[in-house]
Amino acid sequence: MSNFLVDRNVLNKNITYMEYDLDGYTLNPKNNNEKYIKIKNVNIFQEQLINNLLINKFNSKLNRLTQIITNLLNASEEESDEGDCLIVLDEIDRLKAVLDIKIKKQLTIDEYNEYLKQLDYLHKEIDNRIVALNYHLGVNEELQETKGRSR
Repeated sequence: MSNFLVDRNVLNKNITYMEYDLDGYTLNPKNNNEKYIKIKNVNIFQEQLINNLLINKFNSKLNRLTQIITNLLNASEEESDEGDCLIVLDEIDRLKAVLDIKIKKQLTIDEYNEYLKQLDYLHKEIDNRIVALNYHLGVNEELQETKGRSR
């Protein structure tokens, strides 16, 4: 199967097709409309465009995770449990791995450190929530043990 690079000449507004054998970022677009050409994947070679795509994708995942954590922290202690917090901790660890493996080489050191600080802060908040839930559970168990019949 041959691969093609679509290149547009800005001066005379022509599109040229050239065969290529380069490495780039592969994107799998969703084709919802049958009127257009069906595309299985697109390879992107411009470093700035790859950088913007990866950062936007990571930021959307980070924002979604931040909203989940905010809802979890604002919930009362009766509504949330330790299992929800552990799931969120796993998601934070997964995002750290994605940051280290895929996005680290696209970011500057300051941006990378800023993302790590954000993820570490979220991790500490969830750890504090787990401690508070365990303390609340321990207090409730003590109250139930002391409410027995007195003799």
